[in-house]
Amino acid sequence: MDTLVAQLDFAPTLLGLLNLSYESRFFGSDALSPSYQPRIFISNYQKLGMIRDGQLTVVKPVRDTARFNVDLVTGALEPTTAPTADAEKNDEATKAYYQGADLLFNNGGLKTPAIR
Repeated sequence: MDTLVAQLDFAPTLLGLLNLSYESRFFGSDALSPSYQPRIFISNYQKLGMIRDGQLTVVKPVRDTARFNVDLVTGALEPTTAPTADAEKNDEATKAYYQGADLLFNNGGLKTPAIR
């Protein structure tokens, strides 16, 4: 592959390589699919980040945000201060993914449904 791929894309990609039909609640997707759009998540105890459309958005405490242009082949970062047209959408999308995952996890939304 000649692009960055997220760890959360591993299982869906492996299942795709095995040509297995499956139903899942993966947040990742098959990296070899023609419709694959890389979304790479990065986090630590205070900062949340997401790479999408060649831009890394890092959401920091106290409503602070940093942005970097990312070379999706080499992973090289270049800080950017000029907001892009999608910068605010990326900020909100980053928060939404993390908040959505937290909500699902804490309310049982990721459990396998009972088979009937």
